[in-house]
Amino acid sequence: MILQYPVDLTAEESGQIAVLFGSLPGKTWGHDESDALIRAADALIIVLAGYVDAGERIPLPSPARGRPVISVAPLEAAKVRLHNAMLDAGVSDADMARTLGLPKSVVQRLRNPIFPGELAEVEMAFAALLAADKSQSDASA
Repeated sequence: MILQYPVDLTAEESGQIAVLFGSLPGKTWGHDESDALIRAADALIIVLAGYVDAGERIPLPSPARGRPVISVAPLEAAKVRLHNAMLDAGVSDADMARTLGLPKSVVQRLRNPIFPGELAEVEMAFAALLAADKSQSDASA
């Protein structure tokens, strides 16, 4: 699922267009609306990565209600969802690394949207989360 974060555009006295991310922290500017939206796409990934670095759940987008949106690419959207799912399940990077047989640093990059990666790798981590959840459910039944 593509994530689309709504933004608010405002004209600054300098003539630049400011972009605010609503409920997310951060602000960026552009020379015109098109430039501002392009810069906002890059800034949004940095904002989302900040949540991962802080170990906090990444807020999902609010309704656009007619506002322009910044779309997060499928890979980065999957990383956002993986990060939130790991937090919700109480699975640490070290736990996931042991499960997948990967170094902890690789798992950290798997869930951080600022790093490149492959969608198949993120899907593999999701599969491991589902398998762990299922085995915990079976064990408690």
